[in-house]
Amino acid sequence: MEAAAAVARMLNLPAAPSEALVASTDRVVLQRLLELHYVPVSRWSLADDLETAAHQSDTLGYPVTLRRRTGTGSQSIHVRTRSELYDAFDRFYPQSPEHSSQAVRAGVFIECDAEEPRFSAETVVQNDDIQIVAVTHTLLGPAPARPAVRHMVHAHDPLLHNPVLRRIIERVVRALRLSHGFLHITMKLTPRGPRVTEVLPHLPNDLIPLLVKRATGIDLPQVAADVATGVTPTLTPTAQRAAAVHFAYSDCGGRIQRLHVLNTTDDPLVDRFVLTQQAGAQVRPLPLAGVDDRLAHWVVLGPNKTSCLTSLQQAAQRVRITISDSVDHSRSV
Repeated sequence: MEAAAAVARMLNLPAAPSEALVASTDRVVLQRLLELHYVPVSRWSLADDLETAAHQSDTLGYPVTLRRRTGTGSQSIHVRTRSELYDAFDRFYPQSPEHSSQAVRAGVFIECDAEEPRFSAETVVQNDDIQIVAVTHTLLGPAPARPAVRHMVHAHDPLLHNPVLRRIIERVVRALRLSHGFLHITMKLTPRGPRVTEVLPHLPNDLIPLLVKRATGIDLPQVAADVATGVTPTLTPTAQRAAAVHFAYSDCGGRIQRLHVLNTTDDPLVDRFVLTQQAGAQVRPLPLAGVDDRLAHWVVLGPNKTSCLTSLQQAAQRVRITISDSVDHSRSV
């Protein structure tokens, strides 16, 4: 991102300021910037060793989520008790001199996390004009890994016109001093309102741009390219429906013996169905699975969220998997 911003400045094109780039890769910097501009965030702390992490988590109150302080990866561990925290901290930094020094230098970011609903605002900023083009609702899997299981976008999502959300996003943009660019702003919906958890100055992953295009007709990669080159993007929706993606994981770990999907061509609401593993691969089960353990994903369309949920569930019944070296040999998605 820093290299891209440097090239943009050399070409006299819009570029993200250094504050936005640093904040996107350092959670402590981001939290402090957001708090300075009165953006609601969850209570958090930073620990550079196990005992400090335990004390800080006790003070914040369980459950908490542990993440690496730096980097843009989504790896996190959800912790509900102090005993779980010891195992979680060791997963980040195994007890070795090398990893101990890493912990001291960077630290582990600890955040209060009561497993509230997650969503993100796909936001375009051009010439200081801010527009929320889509809202993505995300369902996370079980603790401790809590991988993303589902994303859904609806063209008529009421949050698109929510004044509270609008004010929060305006403050985020001011905090990052962004006048041009695309922001993927993730939040959780708490009893006290939305709390910002992450801000990325680039397109989201996990097929979210595809969902936005299928649901609204807005082409996010094209929008991002237009904004980056100083061209006015097309932000007018040309579709009015919902789209969702489901990522399948196994409930039992082991080696895949067989993985296939029954015919999906007879369902017009299934946009795509992709197997992401093959026979012979070793996979971890939920709740320890990560992105690399995904068995398959499928994208569905519908007039509303309820229709998409029904289609996702029906599509799940088409997956057949046999796992070896495990107690439970039945398929699970």
